[in-house]
Amino acid sequence: MNRVAHLVIGTSANRRLQLALVLALFCLPLFVGLGHSDLDNDEAIYSFSVDRIVESGDWLIPKSSPEDNEPFLEKPPLKVWIVSAPIRFGFLPLNEFGLRFWDALFASIAFLYVFAIGLSLAGPVCGGVAVLILFGHVPLIFEHGLRGNNMEAALVLSYCGGIYHCLSWFQANDLPGRRRHVLTAALYFVLGFMTKFVAVLFLPLVVGTAILVVKPTRMRLARDWRLWGVAGLLSLVLIAPWFVYAWLRYPTSFWQTIFGTHVYTRFTKFLDPNHVNPWNYYFSMAYQGFRFGNSYILIGLGLLLLAGDTIRRRWFPGLVVLLWFALPFALMSFGTSKLYHYAYPFVPALALAGGYAPARLLSLLQRPLGRILDVAEANLARESHRLMKGLSYLEQQEQWPAWLAPPKVRLILTSLGSAAVVVALITALLGPIRVTAGSGLLFRNSGILRPLLAGLTLVILAGRFKPLSFVAWLARPTVRMMLTTIAAAAVAGAVATAFAGLMGFTVGGWTALTRPGVFRPLLVALALLVFVGRVRPLIFSAVLLILAVIPTATYQSVSEVLPTASYPEVLESLSREHHPIRTMRDCLARARVTAGHDRVDGPALYIDVDNQPVLHPINYYFRHLRPWEQVSRPSDPALYDRLFDAAHERPVVLLDRRYHEFMGRLRTSDAGLVEQVATSDHIDPATVRARAKSPALVTVRFYQYFVLLPGPYAACGGD
Repeated sequence: MNRVAHLVIGTSANRRLQLALVLALFCLPLFVGLGHSDLDNDEAIYSFSVDRIVESGDWLIPKSSPEDNEPFLEKPPLKVWIVSAPIRFGFLPLNEFGLRFWDALFASIAFLYVFAIGLSLAGPVCGGVAVLILFGHVPLIFEHGLRGNNMEAALVLSYCGGIYHCLSWFQANDLPGRRRHVLTAALYFVLGFMTKFVAVLFLPLVVGTAILVVKPTRMRLARDWRLWGVAGLLSLVLIAPWFVYAWLRYPTSFWQTIFGTHVYTRFTKFLDPNHVNPWNYYFSMAYQGFRFGNSYILIGLGLLLLAGDTIRRRWFPGLVVLLWFALPFALMSFGTSKLYHYAYPFVPALALAGGYAPARLLSLLQRPLGRILDVAEANLARESHRLMKGLSYLEQQEQWPAWLAPPKVRLILTSLGSAAVVVALITALLGPIRVTAGSGLLFRNSGILRPLLAGLTLVILAGRFKPLSFVAWLARPTVRMMLTTIAAAAVAGAVATAFAGLMGFTVGGWTALTRPGVFRPLLVALALLVFVGRVRPLIFSAVLLILAVIPTATYQSVSEVLPTASYPEVLESLSREHHPIRTMRDCLARARVTAGHDRVDGPALYIDVDNQPVLHPINYYFRHLRPWEQVSRPSDPALYDRLFDAAHERPVVLLDRRYHEFMGRLRTSDAGLVEQVATSDHIDPATVRARAKSPALVTVRFYQYFVLLPGPYAACGGD
């Protein structure tokens, strides 16, 4: 029964292995492909501030896109400082990877905190499933998500870290431990406040409400009120200086911008009409996101189980998790402006509820399953003892023919047998083996039993295999560690195959080790773990029975309702490359040098966007293609020159309505347009019409802009 309990609640001995799995499966993948996509709108704003700090060294008040010297007062600057520092001092590159590195790191730490909270709630199953649900929640990862250079990853970490340390404060009995957790929770509050201002205020609201509701925590608060008072003063000391400085430097605009516009107006009216959504928006978006990840059933069941256990046990941790989701979702639903990324800091609570469901169900099965396994393994132990006595008798009676006695013969037999066993093991782990050289097939093997039996037979004939000695050999710590490592490699191969398809490698003209499959290496891993005593034989037998009885169609049906369904899609999306704006910028810079336009007077870009500020991503990527010719009033002759006069050709950025209006007149040879251009450029109207009928301009659309690429810049239009 103890081992069943270990599955549910975990043990300190395997805690490092659990953390290693969380790091490998969920944290490290967050760093994959950080530079594979363009910065989106908000990312470009914050990245612009980073660029300006790196360029100017002005740290105290970051600058706001698109103006080089406009102060950025929407949010406190801590996140911008964190991103800027390693870039400024040369530890990270000034590119998409360097700008997003801290977000992936913050998200990874947040995942570890979620796992730790789940571990304290209901064991490793709860924590592991919760992190799996978060990783498979596509909006959280990709849509203004945890991997982008914005404020979300730092804020999510603030909530996860703050709540974990508040729960640990409640559970700690020693004063140094309570002091450490209280002060760390305060520092996470500072991180959230100095990153996204009042968005972190739900953290003390959730924890404070839970403390006041549960009597034991009220008593602990009364005992440790001085600790919390010191933590509050520490937070104030760390937060206040920048606010005082910014207020003194911008006395008329600071509070109006940071609070009046971006807090009060945003939640009572709107800054963008597209942000106005119905009251149930957050609930609806969460349901859609978790439904795609096949986790909504687990989350619904987990919320019910968690609520029931919290009420029955007057359980402080359960109440904190429930309020972590319910209180912010309910209060934010009264606001007018709603964007789903506002709810990201509270999504981990739903994931923890999803992890609580299977962990709670396993705990209900703990007692009956433990009794069954204990009785069965007692019988198995008796039969194993009889078997070992029989093997001992056979070892004492063994006789070998004289021709097998020479050392060379025994060495040859041992080598061949060992090679056959290795082939069987590789086939079991990685599937059918095919070794080719060019178009010729050198060796192949698809079976396990045949080379294994042949190898064991040869080893036995060589007198190298003695059952009792073999059992003693398996008991050695180094051997157990080696077999455990092989089992871990088999699991990794199965996971990689499930998520990445076929595996293999090619060296020169040699190709080997392809199509490993999924279930075969998993079974081999379980068998090896049985050998080293890390998995009970009856559990292994139960897995074999399940795999033999349940058909493949059932596996597929079950996988479609498990939260693992979205994992391979998320992994695939992480490495997908799509950066058209950055690619065009680099191409335009090269084309400008090739055309010699960098050595003559004239703009690098012609911009006509109806006298509006250029969108942040366009501004960020094209800001170094200077100078710009940004017109305040549309000029058809000037635009015509930039597109059709070889001496003045430049890339052109047009607002969509301006593009359609101008190109429509151009295609129809509008008399007014022809006359304007002919008069301005002192050319014949027939020439104007002839140029307009030349091959179509290469045109690329970004957001609501069209980028027109004439002459030498046409190659930058891609496909």
